[in-house]
Amino acid sequence: MKGIVRSILLPLLVTATLAALALHAVNHLVLERVLSQELAEVAELQNKNLRVFWELCGTKGSVFRLEGGALWCGNYRINGNNEIPDKVLSLTGSRATVFMGDVRVATNVPLADGRRALGTVLANPARRAVLVEGRSYRGQASILGVPYYTAYDPIRNVRGEVIGALFVGMDIDHSLAAYRRMSFSIRAINASFGVGIVLCAFLLLVQKRRAEEVLRERGRLEAKAQHSAMMEALMVHLSHDLKTPLTPLCALLPLLIRETGDPRLARMLEICRDNVDQIRGMAEKSLQMVKLSSRETDLWPLELAPLAEQAILDTADELSRRQVSCRNLIPAGIRIMGSMEQIDLLFTNLLSNTARYAASTVEIGARVEGNQVVVEVRDDGTGLDPEHTALIFTEFFKTDGARQDTGRQGLGLAICQRILYNHGGRIWAESPGPGLGTSVFFTLKGAPPP
Repeated sequence: MKGIVRSILLPLLVTATLAALALHAVNHLVLERVLSQELAEVAELQNKNLRVFWELCGTKGSVFRLEGGALWCGNYRINGNNEIPDKVLSLTGSRATVFMGDVRVATNVPLADGRRALGTVLANPARRAVLVEGRSYRGQASILGVPYYTAYDPIRNVRGEVIGALFVGMDIDHSLAAYRRMSFSIRAINASFGVGIVLCAFLLLVQKRRAEEVLRERGRLEAKAQHSAMMEALMVHLSHDLKTPLTPLCALLPLLIRETGDPRLARMLEICRDNVDQIRGMAEKSLQMVKLSSRETDLWPLELAPLAEQAILDTADELSRRQVSCRNLIPAGIRIMGSMEQIDLLFTNLLSNTARYAASTVEIGARVEGNQVVVEVRDDGTGLDPEHTALIFTEFFKTDGARQDTGRQGLGLAICQRILYNHGGRIWAESPGPGLGTSVFFTLKGAPPP
C-alpha cells in the first residue's frame, strides 16, 4: 500500500517543490542575461558620449598642448573652464572630465558636498592604462568613491606624447535603475508563483495523508482506484486554478508589448509573458505526468508508421519555425502493442525536444528485434556529453546550453520515460559527442500481423 502512495504522491510532491526551484532558476538566468545586455548598452552609450566629447573639443581646436602650466586646445584654455564638460552632460547625461596629466582641470564630477572635483587626481585602474600605457580604457571604475561605468581616452600633443585624458561616465546606480526595478518586479512575480506552488505541495501532502487512511480502511484495488482518481481530480483542479488567472495574462501581455513605445517596459512585459508561459506549460506537463502515473494503460495492436506521421504533422509548426525537416523512415507493416494516445504524446514530446537541438534534419526509424520493436529518433544537432545521456530523462534536467530557455519545463523526456514504463519498454540516448548529433532509442512490444 505504501509503495502505491510513494509511486504516485511522492513524485507529485517532488515535482511541485522542484517546479518552484526551477522557476526561480529560470528567472535568475533571465535577469543575468538582461543585466549583461544592460551593461553592454551602457558601454556602447559611453563610447558614443566620448565621441561627442571629442567633437566638442574639436570645435575649439585640433591640437592639444601644455603651456604656462595649463592645458590648451588650440587657443582655448581648458583649466578651470567647465563649458565643454557641462555641454557633454546636457547633451548625453554622462559626467565628463578633462585631465591635465592625472589632475582634473575641467569637470562636472561632484564632490560629496556638491562642489566640482577640480584639482583631484585620477586614482583607479584607468590611470595606468591611459596615462602610462597610452591606451583607451572602458569598464567599471570608482570615481571619488562612487562606482561608475566609464570611458577614457588619452590626450596627446603633436609629438604623440600623452599629456592628459578625456573621461565620460555614468554612475552605476543611475545606469541600472531600470534594471533594478525590473528585477524587483520579476522576483516579486517569482515569489508569488513560488508560494502558490508550495501551497499546492502542501495540499498534495494533505491528500497523501488522507489517501493513506483510505488505503488502510479499504481494499487495495478500490483504494488505489479512488486515490488515483482523487489525485487526478486534484491536479485538474489545481491546473484549472492556475490557468484561470494566467489566461487573461496570456492574452493581454502580447497586446501590451505591441502597444508600448518604451523598450524597457516592453522587455519587462516580455519577461512576465515568458514566466506566465512557463507556469502554464508546467501545469500542463505536471497534469500529463499525473495522468500517466495514476491510470492503467490498455495496450492494443497499432501500426507504428502512421503514429509517427501524425506526430510530425502535430509538431510541423515548431519544426518549421526552427527550420528543421523531419523524415519518417519507419517501414510499413511494423506493428506494436500500445496506447494510441500515449504513443502520440511520446512521439510529440520527442520531436519537440529534438527540434530544439537539431541543425537541420530529424529522422525516425524502427526495426524489429525478436518480439520487440526498437525505434530511433535521430538528429544532426548539438549532441550530448557522455554524462548527460542518462540525466536528460530526469525531471527538470536541462543541459547547460538549454538552461536559459524559458520555454522549457524540463518534463518532456521524463514524460516519455513514464510512457515507456507503462508499455513495459525502456528509453535511452546515445551521442558520439558534442556537435555530432543525438539518437534517442526506445523499445515497444511487437504485435502480430493482422
